[in-house]
Amino acid sequence: MIKKISNVLVFFSLFFFLGKSTYGLDLLESVNLSKNSDSLFLMAKTRMKIISENQEQAFSQLLPTVTVQVARSQVQQERKDNIQKFPTQTYTTESDALTLNQPVYRPKLFSELKKAKKLTSSSELEAKNEEQNLLLRVALSYLNNLATTDNVLLQKKKIELIREQKRFAEKSILAGTGTKTDLLEVSVSLDRAEATLIQLLQQKDFSLAELSVLVGKNIKNIYSFNHKRFEPEDFDPGSLNKWQNNSLKNNPQLMSVGERLDAAKIAIQSAKYDHFPSVDFTAQISKGSSESTFFVNNSTETKSVGFTFFMPIYQGGLVNSRVRQSMEQYNLESEELRKLENEIKIRVQASYNGVLEKKALIKALIKAQESAQSLLIANERSVELGIRRRLDVLVSQQQLISVEKDLALTRFELISGWLSLHFNSGLSLDREIEFINSFLRKAN
Repeated sequence: MIKKISNVLVFFSLFFFLGKSTYGLDLLESVNLSKNSDSLFLMAKTRMKIISENQEQAFSQLLPTVTVQVARSQVQQERKDNIQKFPTQTYTTESDALTLNQPVYRPKLFSELKKAKKLTSSSELEAKNEEQNLLLRVALSYLNNLATTDNVLLQKKKIELIREQKRFAEKSILAGTGTKTDLLEVSVSLDRAEATLIQLLQQKDFSLAELSVLVGKNIKNIYSFNHKRFEPEDFDPGSLNKWQNNSLKNNPQLMSVGERLDAAKIAIQSAKYDHFPSVDFTAQISKGSSESTFFVNNSTETKSVGFTFFMPIYQGGLVNSRVRQSMEQYNLESEELRKLENEIKIRVQASYNGVLEKKALIKALIKAQESAQSLLIANERSVELGIRRRLDVLVSQQQLISVEKDLALTRFELISGWLSLHFNSGLSLDREIEFINSFLRKAN
């Protein structure tokens, strides 16, 4: 669901954005902008790049290494025995060596490469999950803005109706058909409605600030929602089993933990390979020379080719400790995978049930809206016939607005639940974002 941003962050962000250009964006534009500004997503991409280098490093261990060694020395030598002392000799030595080393049998290196590939894959899936999570956060924030905007407009209509009702009560007192109690009751309703409007306006500003933080732009307005295009039938979830099966197969967060589990299993065998021998192929060419009063232009050239065999005998229990540690890490990842599977099943079911609930509620609210409209029409006709008062019409209009507020909010909640269902099931949100964007139109 929507990740809450602290008040401090929001207000600092608003301060940061002062003086910058303002934007009116649709949902697709908001999503695209957020990919270049959201810290969580950018950090996930960076972590992926960092971890992927481990794979390159592991592969490089399997390749030959070539080293060059160049040494130059000046030697001062003093010789003496029991009979005489020889003159001090000063001479230079030179030595150059070119060495090639190629691992031939090192099973641990191949195991480490396999583990690095699994961890790289895990980081890629984490980045994918964070990208989809970003799409969801932006979409939910955008929908919250749409809901608060609609709520503000409907609340303003309600206030106008209550003000008209108050004027009617004042006229009734003058005409002797009303009471001060009636006027006071209407005044209280008006005060409460105006206080609610202030709160809604604050919520609207705050929700725009949240969206501005996500997209990295100072947003002053967004597109409006075309409620006439909305059809609850477009949000048919089908069977619950389908969504749960999709989540087990496609959820990138779940798949990421699965890759980490595979890496932990490989790490156990990799630790055991420390008991195994290793064989390297080595080739070297070296040249050396030295000059002194005893040797002039003394030089040597050596070529060597061979194999190096290394066998660990005793390492103080280090290898066994690493094996045990790797096994515990595997158990930890296994438990994490099981825990996450259960959590995702619950999240999928909750999202699924929420979609069904909101669809049913929308149908009920549509009927309530039709009834409220019928009542309003009936009261307006009764007023024309002199059967009812204008006050009855005003009350009917307020009832209709209350139903419209509930209906609009429930539509947004249905869309939010629909997007959450796709996210928890591991299905891409890109198509759904485009679909939701088709309901939007540029605000006047």
